[in-house]
Amino acid sequence: MPKLFIFRNIVFLIFSVDKSEKRKHIHVVKKSVQNFAPAKFWLEPSIELSKKGDFSTKELNAIKKIIIKFEKDIKMQV
Repeated sequence: MPKLFIFRNIVFLIFSVDKSEKRKHIHVVKKSVQNFAPAKFWLEPSIELSKKGDFSTKELNAIKKIIIKFEKDIKMQV
């Protein structure tokens, strides 16, 4: 599972098994936590949460802001 980038303690990555999905998306996990369910965000047609994972609502809102900030860079790598 390739890491796209790490921002603070949040890791943004893609799963190779998801390559067949038609909509671009990104998975997000906490860097230092084992067995942590990832969140999933759709990148198109707009950025929206697909799976909450083990993140709180506050964390998910912060993550969405990070994705919006780096949207162009993320989409180039996905």
